[in-house]
Amino acid sequence: MNPKLSVICVCFAVMLSAACGGVKVGTRTAGDSKVGVGELQKGSQWYRKGCYERALAHFRIAYRRLALIDHVSGLAACLNNIGNIYKSRGEFDQALQYYKESFELYEQIDHATGGVHALSNQAAVLIRAERLNQADKLLAKAENLAAAKGIALAALLTNRGIYYLKTDAYTEAETVLNRALALGGQGTTEQLAGVHAALGSLMHKTGRLAQALEHYHAALEVDRRSGFSRGIAEDLAAIGQIELARGRQPAAIAALKRSARIYALMKDERALSPILAQLDQLSAITAPYTPRDLEVIENWLNDPVATSPCD
Repeated sequence: MNPKLSVICVCFAVMLSAACGGVKVGTRTAGDSKVGVGELQKGSQWYRKGCYERALAHFRIAYRRLALIDHVSGLAACLNNIGNIYKSRGEFDQALQYYKESFELYEQIDHATGGVHALSNQAAVLIRAERLNQADKLLAKAENLAAAKGIALAALLTNRGIYYLKTDAYTEAETVLNRALALGGQGTTEQLAGVHAALGSLMHKTGRLAQALEHYHAALEVDRRSGFSRGIAEDLAAIGQIELARGRQPAAIAALKRSARIYALMKDERALSPILAQLDQLSAITAPYTPRDLEVIENWLNDPVATSPCD
């Protein structure tokens, strides 16, 4: 499954600028508020690029500066975003702890939207960790809170749709994901790309390959607009699998090569290795993938002088 499908985790830097506007004490307070929000925004920018270590450094600085002025909503946002980083590393227990603490802070200040996001993020990590019963309970808790407060969140609907996908409830998944798509303009571009990717996976699983391809291309376009390099690589890898299922090997190879180039430039060997292995298998069948392609990609990966976009 495309990693983007596993979790829709929201970066809260956007809403923080409004939240921090209410802080008005002395110069020190205003300065810490401005620096804290600025660091959150920088961290979110690195996160969108898939540069998780750089993002984490900025989120931690933001947390310290906002803690100095007891900016509770800002602290909750920092914890949520740090949870995103641990999720991306596959450190699920750590991620869950940060999301839980984020939810507790949002609950203290009666910030329902933040609370729903934090609950949804916890559920998303549990889905990725295959702890589906626990995920279902947390999704239900988030859905109940959202209903009570009149909140409609594309991220929550998408995570519920992914839960249905994981449990092979395809009719329910399609209904919920189409509702999420109708809210596609809400929130971040990553959410919209995630909805399309989830629908692409659903169409693939149910044999509607042309529609699957449409959704993955839509996700790719959104990720390109936001400059989310890791998301682009994931989209291209998924497109390659769909093209292969359609019997279009040259198109599959072309998409997989484009994905491999991005992972090599990002020096992400873990994501790159299975793609290169698949390209090697396909090269025995058709010609577009050549030893020269492999040499170029491996040089990018192993070049000690070249820097990645995250350096």
